[in-house]
Amino acid sequence: DYASSLLEARWGLIPSTTLDVHAATLHGPSNINARADHVETLSQWARLIRRRRCLVPVQGFYEWTIEGGKKKPFYVQTSAGDRGLMFLAGLWDEVPVREGKETKSSSNENSTPKKKLQHTGPVRSFTILTLEA
Repeated sequence: DYASSLLEARWGLIPSTTLDVHAATLHGPSNINARADHVETLSQWARLIRRRRCLVPVQGFYEWTIEGGKKKPFYVQTSAGDRGLMFLAGLWDEVPVREGKETKSSSNENSTPKKKLQHTGPVRSFTILTLEA
């Protein structure tokens, strides 16, 4: 039972139905983002949204804006800077592999950006979770 566990997982969801983990990861991570407007309707996400939600702790992440026809990165972090943590909404899964070991992987959920990020131009951004009193 993983109800309240801290787990290490690779970024880029590998569905549990995958037969060959090596082949699935040969060209780098895929399924790195799950669109919030699709997680309940697409079969690859629907089963995970019910049983395999997770929090992804990060100190920050990069978003991109276009200025003068060129992509420009900017770093998003809490007002506490590098001392603060944010939690992103995520989904995870595990694939049984050789010798009983499992490969755990995750994907971050993307949704409409928070107001503070809307001016930057991304149509979607990581879903940042906040604590409500």
